[in-house]
Amino acid sequence: MGENRVTRAVILAAGRGARLAPLTDRVPKPLVPVNDTPIIATILDALNAAGISSITIVRGYRGEAFDALRVKYPHLDYIDNPDWETANNISSIALAGRNGLLADSYVIEGDLYLANPAVVTPTQERSNYIAFPVAETDDWCFDTDADGRITHIDTASDHPCHQMLGLSYWTAEDGARLADCANALYREERYRQLYWDEIMLKYYPHECDVYIRECAREDVWEIDTVEELRELEARMREK
Repeated sequence: MGENRVTRAVILAAGRGARLAPLTDRVPKPLVPVNDTPIIATILDALNAAGISSITIVRGYRGEAFDALRVKYPHLDYIDNPDWETANNISSIALAGRNGLLADSYVIEGDLYLANPAVVTPTQERSNYIAFPVAETDDWCFDTDADGRITHIDTASDHPCHQMLGLSYWTAEDGARLADCANALYREERYRQLYWDEIMLKYYPHECDVYIRECAREDVWEIDTVEELRELEARMREK
């Protein structure tokens, strides 16, 4: 299988980010600044550098605040998620799927700080998540086979695994399958609190093969609390 030039990305940015309060009382979490740079700007700059021409933000909480991004990024598109308060982020993926946005596309959590923009590459070969190796973790993680194919997803691990980061790529075929499976689950009320990553890796594991794309721990940072934000700001200032 040859490498494919990627032209599309979907950024999931509908949630409130309550754990980052009070910084998120007035703006969505992806717009909270790290040393004066909004978190989501690191994603947008990386996508631009990689030549990704179609970028759609799925927004919800205080969604109109994202309009200001068009001053610097005039090519952005938006989808408003009406279920952001009552459902988990499976609602955003289902919505993106219904709009035909998941095939041959990056899917990126809007609250990731990309310290290394090169994790977004212009070409991709197969469906994958970026992840870094750990001895154990209390965060979302993957087990893999010898070829790097993801065999299991969990919320913690007491053995060596790869810790998940919310940046993935889906081929045209796998993205179409993701869209179909997401909407099949979302039609049932009992699945509306799922994290979207569970769709293909837990509920439809045989529909497609998804691999890890290994990165360094320092490449991408997830920020959940004000303390973590301040620590990251200090780390970035030291560079």
